[in-house]
Amino acid sequence: MAGSKQRDEALLFLAFLNRADVAALNSSQIWSATPVEQALPLIDAGLLGDTSVNPDAKTLQSSDFYEGIDAQNIAQRTRILRALKKHHNAQ
Repeated sequence: MAGSKQRDEALLFLAFLNRADVAALNSSQIWSATPVEQALPLIDAGLLGDTSVNPDAKTLQSSDFYEGIDAQNIAQRTRILRALKKHHNAQ
């Protein structure tokens, strides 16, 4: 966004997405959790109670969370995949 020529429009769009009513509608339409706390009272109880979407604290405590990997790790994985493909294609 730092280099965007439409920074003001981008900020307006983000503000729109973060409105409680819009966040609640978006969450309900795609059946996913929302980070917008003000939207929670507007979301269907069935969605809020779905533990596959909104896990309880105990489940979260025993969960592993995605962490990004660095460029060196990505490069190593790419080399491994290329080697596997080369080996496979040679057979």
